[in-house]
Amino acid sequence: MNIRLKTLNAVLLCIGVGSPATANWASLSNDGQLPITLEEAPELFHQCSRSAPLPDGDYWLPSPTQIAALENSLEGYFAKNMRQLDWLMDRHSRKYRGQYVGFERAGIEYIYASYLSDSMRLNEMADGKAIIMCDGGSSAWGIVYNVSTGELSEFSGNGN
Repeated sequence: MNIRLKTLNAVLLCIGVGSPATANWASLSNDGQLPITLEEAPELFHQCSRSAPLPDGDYWLPSPTQIAALENSLEGYFAKNMRQLDWLMDRHSRKYRGQYVGFERAGIEYIYASYLSDSMRLNEMADGKAIIMCDGGSSAWGIVYNVSTGELSEFSGNGN
């Protein structure tokens, strides 16, 4: 487990949120992001079992620095919203990998992050295509990151 997640777990336990069994449910896999090509970027917004943001401008592939900022913001978001989001998370795998696409909406830059449980044979799917998981329950979810403000919003889990 990396230092960020150990710190998150310690904070959650200190403030009385979660337990050792649930405190690391929001962790990201050490295997890193799932590749996606710019040509496939628009497809990521066509999820079939959850809502996805509606871009109205250009797409781009986020930089490693932008992805790291988004991932660092997830810890605080989950800590703040754990009670509301806990039922959405997969109970069998507590590690997730994401595909990331930058987009514009009303002139503002965002990143859409689409996460999947790493128990889903993701390496077989990781060929640069957008992964659209129909059904899948809580093992697939997405979230929107505002590049300027660092705020996360529009969390959506499959089947909701």
